[in-house]
Amino acid sequence: MNEFLILGIFLLAFAAFAFFMHSKFKQLQKPEDDSSQRLMLEVIENLRKEINHTSGERRKETLQTLDLLENKFAHLNKSVDSKIAENTKVVSERLDNAAKVIRQVSGELGKMS
Repeated sequence: MNEFLILGIFLLAFAAFAFFMHSKFKQLQKPEDDSSQRLMLEVIENLRKEINHTSGERRKETLQTLDLLENKFAHLNKSVDSKIAENTKVVSERLDNAAKVIRQVSGELGKMS
Protein backbone atom coordinates (compact mmCIF):
# COMPACT_ATOMS: atom_id res chain seq x y z
CA MET A 1 0.00 0.00 0.00
CA ASN A 2 2.82 2.39 0.91
CA GLU A 3 4.47 1.72 -2.46
CA PHE A 4 1.30 2.72 -4.29
CA LEU A 5 1.09 5.95 -2.34
CA ILE A 6 4.68 6.87 -3.16
CA LEU A 7 4.21 5.93 -6.79
CA GLY A 8 0.94 7.90 -6.95
CA ILE A 9 2.62 10.98 -5.47
CA PHE A 10 5.47 10.59 -7.93
CA LEU A 11 3.03 10.34 -10.85
CA LEU A 12 1.11 13.41 -9.69
CA ALA A 13 4.33 15.40 -9.31
CA PHE A 14 5.51 14.26 -12.72
CA ALA A 15 2.16 15.12 -14.32
CA ALA A 16 2.24 18.56 -12.67
CA PHE A 17 5.76 19.13 -13.99
CA ALA A 18 4.73 18.03 -17.50
CA PHE A 19 1.72 20.37 -17.36
CA PHE A 20 3.96 23.24 -16.20
CA MET A 21 6.43 22.63 -19.04
CA HIS A 22 3.58 22.42 -21.53
CA SER A 23 2.14 25.76 -20.39
CA LYS A 24 5.58 27.43 -20.57
CA PHE A 25 6.03 25.95 -24.03
CA LYS A 26 2.70 27.45 -25.15
CA GLN A 27 3.77 30.85 -23.80
CA LEU A 28 6.92 30.69 -25.92
CA GLN A 29 4.85 30.10 -29.02
CA LYS A 30 2.65 33.15 -28.48
CA PRO A 31 3.89 36.24 -30.30
CA GLU A 32 4.56 38.94 -27.75
CA ASP A 33 5.00 42.64 -28.20
CA ASP A 34 8.77 43.04 -28.18
CA SER A 35 10.11 46.51 -27.44
CA SER A 36 13.33 45.89 -29.37
CA GLN A 37 11.34 44.97 -32.47
CA ARG A 38 9.19 48.06 -32.09
CA LEU A 39 12.31 50.18 -31.69
CA MET A 40 13.88 48.70 -34.82
CA LEU A 41 10.72 49.32 -36.83
CA GLU A 42 10.58 52.91 -35.58
CA VAL A 43 14.20 53.47 -36.62
CA ILE A 44 13.48 52.07 -40.07
CA GLU A 45 10.39 54.25 -40.41
CA ASN A 46 12.35 57.35 -39.34
CA LEU A 47 15.00 56.55 -41.93
CA ARG A 48 12.32 56.28 -44.59
CA LYS A 49 11.05 59.73 -43.62
CA GLU A 50 14.59 61.08 -43.72
CA ILE A 51 15.05 59.68 -47.22
CA ASN A 52 12.08 61.69 -48.40
CA HIS A 53 13.72 64.91 -47.19
CA THR A 54 17.24 64.34 -48.50
CA SER A 55 18.89 64.24 -51.88
CA GLY A 56 22.12 63.21 -53.55
CA GLU A 57 24.88 61.47 -51.60
CA ARG A 58 23.08 61.70 -48.26
CA ARG A 59 20.08 59.97 -49.74
CA LYS A 60 22.29 57.15 -51.05
CA GLU A 61 23.93 56.69 -47.62
CA THR A 62 20.56 56.67 -45.91
CA LEU A 63 19.22 54.07 -48.34
CA GLN A 64 22.25 51.88 -47.71
CA THR A 65 21.80 52.19 -43.95
CA LEU A 66 18.12 51.34 -44.28
CA ASP A 67 18.89 48.28 -46.39
CA LEU A 68 21.49 47.15 -43.87
CA LEU A 69 19.07 47.54 -40.97
CA GLU A 70 16.31 45.68 -42.78
CA ASN A 71 18.69 42.82 -43.60
CA LYS A 72 19.93 42.63 -40.01
CA PHE A 73 16.37 42.68 -38.71
CA ALA A 74 15.31 39.91 -41.11
CA HIS A 75 18.36 37.83 -40.13
CA LEU A 76 17.59 38.30 -36.44
CA ASN A 77 13.97 37.24 -36.95
CA LYS A 78 15.06 34.12 -38.85
CA SER A 79 17.54 33.26 -36.13
CA VAL A 80 14.95 33.65 -33.37
CA ASP A 81 12.39 31.65 -35.36
CA SER A 82 14.82 28.78 -35.91
CA LYS A 83 15.78 28.72 -32.21
CA ILE A 84 12.12 28.67 -31.19
CA ALA A 85 11.42 25.84 -33.65
CA GLU A 86 14.42 23.90 -32.33
CA ASN A 87 13.37 24.39 -28.70
CA THR A 88 9.78 23.50 -29.58
CA LYS A 89 10.93 20.22 -31.05
CA VAL A 90 13.02 19.39 -27.96
CA VAL A 91 10.20 20.21 -25.54
CA SER A 92 7.70 18.22 -27.62
CA GLU A 93 9.99 15.19 -27.60
CA ARG A 94 10.45 15.44 -23.85
CA LEU A 95 6.73 15.73 -23.25
CA ASP A 96 6.10 12.73 -25.52
CA ASN A 97 8.68 10.71 -23.60
CA ALA A 98 7.13 11.80 -20.30
CA ALA A 99 3.70 10.67 -21.52
CA LYS A 100 5.15 7.28 -22.47
CA VAL A 101 6.67 6.85 -19.02
CA ILE A 102 3.39 7.81 -17.35
CA ARG A 103 1.52 5.26 -19.50
CA GLN A 104 4.06 2.57 -18.64
CA VAL A 105 3.90 3.29 -14.94
CA SER A 106 0.11 3.38 -15.03
CA GLY A 107 0.13 0.02 -16.79
CA GLU A 108 2.46 -1.42 -14.17
CA LEU A 109 0.23 -0.05 -11.41
CA GLY A 110 -2.76 -1.71 -13.05
CA LYS A 111 -0.92 -5.04 -13.13
CA MET A 112 0.06 -4.73 -9.45
CA SER A 113 -3.49 -4.16 -8.23
